[in-house]
Amino acid sequence: MSYFVFALKRVYDCGRPPLREGAFRTREEAWAASRRMIDEYLRRESASCPSAQALYERFRRHAAVPFICSDVSESHGGLDFNPLKYALMRCEEMCGEAQACA
Repeated sequence: MSYFVFALKRVYDCGRPPLREGAFRTREEAWAASRRMIDEYLRRESASCPSAQALYERFRRHAAVPFICSDVSESHGGLDFNPLKYALMRCEEMCGEAQACA
């Protein structure tokens, strides 16, 4: 079984197909790739955000949001990873611990 990570841009890319970011042998590898995509975006943007909420809103509006699918139907569809929840958690961690957004 393979897992595929795609990146879907929000509003301004309507009509364009999602970009394929990679194929992975396990769900955990696909989750890790999705987390890396989110973390890289948040690190780049964190210096110019005044708060965790501002960073999260920027992510929601402008980032390519990863989603995972598999080549075999599963009971959970391989979609146990919630990129928005993960991004919110990381925004709070980054801005709280490192004061990167202050």
